[in-house]
Amino acid sequence: MSDDQLAAIEKAYHIVVEADDLSHKERTKELFRLFQLVIELATEPESISFTTLFSRLAYIGTRDELPKKILYQCHYFRRQCELELTKDKDEAAIDFLGRYVVLVLLNYLFDARYSVTGLADHFDHLLRRNTEVVQYKSIVSALILEVDLDKYEVSFIDEAVGDEELIAYFDVADRNEIFTRNIKSAGKYFEMPLQANFLDVIITSDGRYEPGAIVLMPDYLIDVTAIAECFSSDGVQPMSFLLRKFMPRTTSKALMVGNIVNQLLDELVSDPAIDFVQLREKIFRIAPLQFALCSDDQVREILQKCYSHFLHMKHVVNHDFKQQGIYIGNVYLEPSFYSQKYGIQGRLDLLHLDGKRNRLDIVELKSGKPWRPNKYGLSHNHYTQTLLYDMMMHSVYDKRYAITPFILYSVLDNDQLKFAPPVKAQQNESIKVRNDIISLERQLGSIDQQTEHILHFVNPIHIDAKGFVGRDIEHFAKVYQGLTALERAYFDHFTAFVAREHRLAKTGEHGLSKRNGLAALWLENREEKEDRFSILANLELLENHSKADPPRLV
Repeated sequence: MSDDQLAAIEKAYHIVVEADDLSHKERTKELFRLFQLVIELATEPESISFTTLFSRLAYIGTRDELPKKILYQCHYFRRQCELELTKDKDEAAIDFLGRYVVLVLLNYLFDARYSVTGLADHFDHLLRRNTEVVQYKSIVSALILEVDLDKYEVSFIDEAVGDEELIAYFDVADRNEIFTRNIKSAGKYFEMPLQANFLDVIITSDGRYEPGAIVLMPDYLIDVTAIAECFSSDGVQPMSFLLRKFMPRTTSKALMVGNIVNQLLDELVSDPAIDFVQLREKIFRIAPLQFALCSDDQVREILQKCYSHFLHMKHVVNHDFKQQGIYIGNVYLEPSFYSQKYGIQGRLDLLHLDGKRNRLDIVELKSGKPWRPNKYGLSHNHYTQTLLYDMMMHSVYDKRYAITPFILYSVLDNDQLKFAPPVKAQQNESIKVRNDIISLERQLGSIDQQTEHILHFVNPIHIDAKGFVGRDIEHFAKVYQGLTALERAYFDHFTAFVAREHRLAKTGEHGLSKRNGLAALWLENREEKEDRFSILANLELLENHSKADPPRLV
């Protein structure tokens, strides 16, 4: 914030506070405008797309390490203003709380020196908590029995206890408010009981459970890339996940280059000294049909672009990796992982695992340029992808390794390897979007049983989206609404059938003669897997020819 901006806010603040003709309610409204302005100015340099004031404030709280008490006061004021929860007798207290949080944020975020002496005396009685935190649990595996939307309560059974019905609270301002819509959706679209993971749970002296994050149906794994693609510089749009199921897949020179570049990185990691000429034959083998459809000029153009990417990646592998302490001997290419804790799965482009130094590096390769980059030089969806990978790897390896995520932009002429620092508030937003996707999948599986369902609302009237997503929504709506009644009924029934089969393949069903689908990986023990002939045990590696062409293991 510039000195002029700070002076303008100070002037506006004094005008509002000293205006005798304003009621407490009117003054609070004006203070809330200033409150929002301060937060927007504080996040302006980040070039991050925030969907709510809550996410902006949560991000600031993490980035600037605001004291928990002040963050709670800010969230309390925000909720009172957004939801108009203030009672007549509390209007004066909220007025003074507004004065306090505006000045405190200016002090913490912009090194101002405004006095707040005496202001807290007018609102402290509103913020006192009558209970204290007596226990913390990093994860509670919960079976949700009922959702009370009026009391913002969830009745559940803790899997670790099993014999007692407990109560968890959602829509808590400084804890889990971002997941409120997920819980409301669960109460509306999901059958009970419902499996969920409560994360970063605090338990108060009166037995109140307050999760910091909520993961619905954690055994239903969602691809990290699918979640990340819902994020863009224009905002967050979970509906883009649904659209990608129906939009036809296209090919282009950019996609061809991207696929080839991924293969080139694998070759460079295997042999950092390799020359591009040695790889030409392999390049044509990657996409023979697509190359056959290209003209000679197009082939030359593609090869030239691939050569440029190759040179940039060769420099990164031979120089930048060493500077970052990434050693080729400890690198694994395209390993796959899953996290039942967060309900996600993904395949890394490159994993560097150094057990001696207890460090783990994630490198995600991108062949395109960063679009509207944030302050780290990363596209919003690419950054979200690294946040999810960071969570996934932490859940797999617990706290054994210090994890460092990178994005490698191979098209850039310099500074190709960019650090992607994890931010808790942004990670929680990605979990929320993952839950949104679960809800969409659930709704998709029942569209053949409803007259008005989710596909009827996939149109520009109900969804305000820009760019490619807006284009795809318009195209889908035009085709879907142009179907005859019979065609639409067939489409709905077939889509619902595929969605239900997809869910069964993911989570299956428990039973002696049934299977848990992919979730059997962690839901069934080794003996159960052997009984079902779903595991090949006691295999030994006799010969390792992974660097041969073609690679093979015996």
